[in-house]
Amino acid sequence: MNGASGSSPGSRRFWTRAQAVADADGMWSVALDGRGVKLPGGTPLRVRSGALADAIAQEWDAAGATVGGTFSPLDLPLTRIAGTMIERIAPNRSGAIDLLAAYADADLLSYRAGPLPDPLLAGRQAAAWGPWIDWAREHHALDLPITTGVMPLPR
Repeated sequence: MNGASGSSPGSRRFWTRAQAVADADGMWSVALDGRGVKLPGGTPLRVRSGALADAIAQEWDAAGATVGGTFSPLDLPLTRIAGTMIERIAPNRSGAIDLLAAYADADLLSYRAGPLPDPLLAGRQAAAWGPWIDWAREHHALDLPITTGVMPLPR
């Protein structure tokens, strides 16, 4: 992270106050002593949720404890998640979706115990995993096939 974002382990805190700021377009940003936080690629840190902006500001307030204190990007998990979304996921959303969808090929939700020798396990798997399979189908039009073997399913 560059500038206001703390670029390396052992960065020094230079701000006294972090706060969430409502932008005119309905987005939210985080300011350190009135200066907006920028991400490693130079993009301003802006999010859609005031609650998220508040939480990010709180982690910046805690980072390094006081002016001159050291902190690292590991102290800023919400900033890192939001920054990844803004600079890496949003510009290539379809590529990110394709990358995540590739994990479905080996997802264990599709591989179940058969009714024998353990009918209780099969029932527990159906109860625990069925809602996730249904959710993927209803919300994302993903049809995850189910099998009771270890042979790979064609996708």
